[in-house]
Amino acid sequence: MRKPVVPDAPEHFDYLGPDGAGRRIHSAWDGRGGAAIQSVASFLPCGGHATPSSDSDIKIEVWLPAQAWNGKFQAVGNGGWAGTISYGAQAAALQEGYATASTDTGHVGGNASFAIGHPEKVVDFAYRAVHEMAVKSKAIIAAFYDRAPRFSYWTGCSTGGRQALMEAQRYPEDFDGIIAGAPANNQTQLCAWRIAVEARTLQDPASVVPVAKLGLVNRAVLTACDASDGVTDGLLTDPHQCHFDPATLRAAGSTGMIA
Repeated sequence: MRKPVVPDAPEHFDYLGPDGAGRRIHSAWDGRGGAAIQSVASFLPCGGHATPSSDSDIKIEVWLPAQAWNGKFQAVGNGGWAGTISYGAQAAALQEGYATASTDTGHVGGNASFAIGHPEKVVDFAYRAVHEMAVKSKAIIAAFYDRAPRFSYWTGCSTGGRQALMEAQRYPEDFDGIIAGAPANNQTQLCAWRIAVEARTLQDPASVVPVAKLGLVNRAVLTACDASDGVTDGLLTDPHQCHFDPATLRAAGSTGMIA
């Protein structure tokens, strides 16, 4: 491994040492990420945080291949409410020779409690954290390898897909290519749907389908609708075209579902 280079810190970014202090790149991996990194080649992790606002604390990790860097940068997205570094996705990118980066989007934990009373953290989650990560990561990569990445890519699904669309719309210069998988971009609709489902569940706990019976429902839906798209493959191409009636699963003379 080449001797780590400590470039000047980008604005709003601090390098973290192995003990979480100082202004130096990690000289040794501290074990975070668990099994996700067990099969990857040697690399140098650089951890830090960006503070574009007084209420921001955006964690960022950049992983730098110690050997056989393919000359490219791949940033990876989050899922749900984020709140964690996407180690598994970084490991996958590293295995392909990419320098890679991930962010927790400015908070810890996979729920929306961070947003209450913290409008700047909402902005970080919405779009700013990914842009900060892209800019800082490319600066670190260029300083470490003495050259900028030939191409920079983004890949993500669900929340990562939404992040991809936000990047393309707000910061088109950040990436040369973007993969936006299953983007959860209509947040108003998604949140309204969650509230509707949870409200119904809380109002009548009996309406919840027990885990033990979910398989029964799944099999019944597929039996009724799987072939409607012309292919029997265990998938519904368009669920809106499935007119399955759950009442068919009700036991004769009973108000409950058959076992």
